[in-house]
Amino acid sequence: MTYPTKITYAVLSSLFLNLGGADTSFAQAGSLDPTFSTDGIVVQDFSTGLDDAHDIAIQSDGKILVAGRYFNGTNIDFTLFRFNTDGTLDLTYNSDGLANADLLGIDYTYALEIQSDHKVVVVGCTEATPLSTNMCIGLVRFNSDGTLDTSFDGDGVVVTDLVGLAANARDVRIQSDGKIVVAGSSNDGITADYVTLRYNPDGSLDNTFDGDGMVITNLGVDTDIAEGLCIQSDGKIIVVGTTVLDFTHSFDIGMVRYNTDGSIDNTFDTDGIVIQDVALDADAGTGIALQTDGKILVSGSVTLSSDTDCGILRFNTDGSLDNTFDSDGINSIDLFGVNQEPLDLAVQADGKIVLVGYHDDLVSDNDFLVARFNTDGSADITFGTDGLVTTDITGTDKGDVGFGIVIQSDGKILATGYTDDGASNVQIVVARYSDTGSVTNQTAEFYLEGFSIFPNPSTGEVNVQWKGKDNVALQVFNSLGQMVIEEQMTNSSAYVLSKKGVYFAKIQNGEKYCIQKIVIQ
Repeated sequence: MTYPTKITYAVLSSLFLNLGGADTSFAQAGSLDPTFSTDGIVVQDFSTGLDDAHDIAIQSDGKILVAGRYFNGTNIDFTLFRFNTDGTLDLTYNSDGLANADLLGIDYTYALEIQSDHKVVVVGCTEATPLSTNMCIGLVRFNSDGTLDTSFDGDGVVVTDLVGLAANARDVRIQSDGKIVVAGSSNDGITADYVTLRYNPDGSLDNTFDGDGMVITNLGVDTDIAEGLCIQSDGKIIVVGTTVLDFTHSFDIGMVRYNTDGSIDNTFDTDGIVIQDVALDADAGTGIALQTDGKILVSGSVTLSSDTDCGILRFNTDGSLDNTFDSDGINSIDLFGVNQEPLDLAVQADGKIVLVGYHDDLVSDNDFLVARFNTDGSADITFGTDGLVTTDITGTDKGDVGFGIVIQSDGKILATGYTDDGASNVQIVVARYSDTGSVTNQTAEFYLEGFSIFPNPSTGEVNVQWKGKDNVALQVFNSLGQMVIEEQMTNSSAYVLSKKGVYFAKIQNGEKYCIQKIVIQ
């Protein structure tokens, strides 16, 4: 006899299920990791003012570095924060877990990169210098213990003034020869352009790069804002961001590739510049990464209707869209018809692509957003809700924004950003998510040959069957942890799950039980 059962599909953004006692648990891909600060989330408050984070990296010993800002009581400084692998603040780092540098004004930190010698370069901008009242590009290099590296321009700090232009730096990469490449934007008060700079290891501008160490590139006639950069294995540099091609304010994703000497690479889309219009209104390029085969991944927001969606694009090495990626090189995920924007991305060892950003419900607040795509561009539905996970950090009706993401060597996903606690206090956030689902089951020897799930995973229906001699209790849980089936299974009984999602089937006979994961694609 067959018992068809309709299952309502719902997936919580993060979960940790207990199915049958302390000796059995399941952590779904995308769930918060309870071994990290007990609940998967670190909220760190260093001052009564603005503390935030924009980028994250992992040291060779597994410790976690976060680049952000810290209010020193007078100004806001460039700051590095270091956490232990369990999420606790590393008090061996500069005695209090943070290292900061005051660039003589209000400082904005956006990115970091760890050198091969374990020194750390942090980039951003500063609002005031002895040289200029313009916003200037700022770089700071810290030693591995958190002290300023005085071999870097004498005091560990470099401020670059683009005379007559306001400028900022949004991303940084270290070349194999130790030279430092920085991408950002310059603004003359009317329009903005991409600016790419290269520094020698001692902090001086590299004059072999376009003659003076910097290149300014105008992609359109209005505003160009660079957000991310990467360096190919051949040394060529790619910068991505957002461009407004005309004064109608239609935003597109803009990408430029430079040769190693700073000249524009005309083999890249014939003129070195790719302008990609995804939607009719507003598109934004926010992050970039390279696959091992050299193909280029770009994260971005795309506005396909009244709301903004979380998008990913893949380009071939010549700058053309890769049509093997979701059939046209572009895919997006829309969650509940409200806005979501990715701000950074990372590539897992298995080639899956993970994005971080924020989810705006258009009513009360923003939440952390993490999304995952398969290597073919499809949303990974085993990860959260159709590939999306949202996390309300503080439970307040305020903003939670994820800015940086990195993958640990064990596959776990680290994201950083900030949260507003609702009392005019902005705090640093680091969250860690599970990469894959796992089952811990001390009575796993009770794996009965008569218990079968087929086909699994499935793009359609899946059957759960028990053909043993004894009756057993069956429970099926959805990924909210809600029990959706509870029956006594008899010989030749079957159940049909017809709604997509992740489920867990548990059969039990007395104190013995076993659990199997079910995936409906």
